[in-house]
Amino acid sequence: SFVRRLALITAVAALLVPALPSAAGSGYGVYVSTNPNGPNTVEAFKRNAKTGILTSVGSFDTGGYGLTAINGAQSHAVACTQTHVFVTNAGSNDFSVFRIMNSSGLELATTVPSLGVRPVSLAINGKTLYVLNQGQPGVAPARCVGFSIDTEEDPVELDVSAVEFEATDVPTDIFFTQNGVRLVVLQNGANAIDTFTVGADGGLTAQQRLTNVNAPFGG
Repeated sequence: SFVRRLALITAVAALLVPALPSAAGSGYGVYVSTNPNGPNTVEAFKRNAKTGILTSVGSFDTGGYGLTAINGAQSHAVACTQTHVFVTNAGSNDFSVFRIMNSSGLELATTVPSLGVRPVSLAINGKTLYVLNQGQPGVAPARCVGFSIDTEEDPVELDVSAVEFEATDVPTDIFFTQNGVRLVVLQNGANAIDTFTVGADGGLTAQQRLTNVNAPFGG
């Protein structure tokens, strides 16, 4: 059954986005990252706009690897535009770019190095994509890296966008404020929430750190 199938998914990160134009009444796509210790996949479902019923479209390999050690704590391992789905691969230090098909199924376009260790979360505003690398104490710092995205080309790193944190901060999630002018980073290990102003060139300027927040992990 649908419920049993979802119960098998180890790291859940679902997102509803309008699918490309297709048959009337096709509704929306729902995409879920499985994040196992091994080849990562995305489960795709078509959602009926009138009834809310989900119908499985299929399972799609990301071309990267998951990592159960991150515990699925982040809530934005999947991010979408109206035409593409982006998925983190925490076990292979990259992220995948899929094209959304008329059926709400997916076609893998490319995998892109996340320029850090353990990418766990994504955020999109316009043509700018930010990838949060959780890092690993003693191995690599945590990094938030910005990419310019274009539907016709692979994502390209923004020269002014990388921000580094202490790996012991254990960042778990990033997302934009509703108007897109600030980026929010949740720091699970530091019990803090950081906010950044987003410049016209995609660069990030530290705005404020809210402390004494008990282990934030998803927002």
